[in-house]
Amino acid sequence: MLINPEQKFIYIHIPKTGGISIRSKISKIPGTLNTDPPHGSIDFLSKKYNTNDYYKFTTVRNPFDWYKSFFSFKGSSWSHDIYSPDDKKNFDKWINGLLDIETNINELEKIEKKLIGALDMKFHLYLLKKKKIKNAGWLSHLLIYSCCLNFKNLLEKNIEDICENIEKYFHVDTFVPIEKISNINNYLTNPFLKNYLNNIKIPHHNKSDYDKNDFFKDKDEGLKKKVLEKEKLAFAIYNRSLKKLTK
Repeated sequence: MLINPEQKFIYIHIPKTGGISIRSKISKIPGTLNTDPPHGSIDFLSKKYNTNDYYKFTTVRNPFDWYKSFFSFKGSSWSHDIYSPDDKKNFDKWINGLLDIETNINELEKIEKKLIGALDMKFHLYLLKKKKIKNAGWLSHLLIYSCCLNFKNLLEKNIEDICENIEKYFHVDTFVPIEKISNINNYLTNPFLKNYLNNIKIPHHNKSDYDKNDFFKDKDEGLKKKVLEKEKLAFAIYNRSLKKLTK
């Protein structure tokens, strides 16, 4: 995440949503602070800062592309270690594990010792061991973790309620679709950021090679339907972002 206490804005960096590209430009604004680690939760940040009066924005993407990018990105190895440890190229096994958020707990305890301690990984382990939302996949949970205050309380709710009350539960002013980050200033409603980013080209850093492999192209409709069902919140937020282009 990036936070600027002087200009009162926060960028919530959700994994594999173009965050490094955004950070490469936003971080140059005087007074901007990088949180460590870069991926985190607005809930944790709010414990240190009163984030209510900050302008908060994040980037999101189509869940089908999002999963393809996660699968192809070498830095997401912890998810492969949990769901496809014996075959890192088994997309079906991997994505079904993330959609269901289920694995053999006995095997998980063995794997857990060698996992890298990223915050999103720790949250995923929490979901496996403690509490998760029924009928919701990893991306929907990741959005809640990254963007909601008191996110653990939301794990008690049903996904339909959260989908219908995004403005109520999400501590975010603007969701920007990753495909539009080159024109991000047209989406942002914060005057300072709109002016700063005007005519600044956002580069595409840390791009994975998932475009070379359309993992869903030859899949049966059952898997695609499962993604649509399990990630209804992620799709709702992504579709919402496409409609929020400012004039």
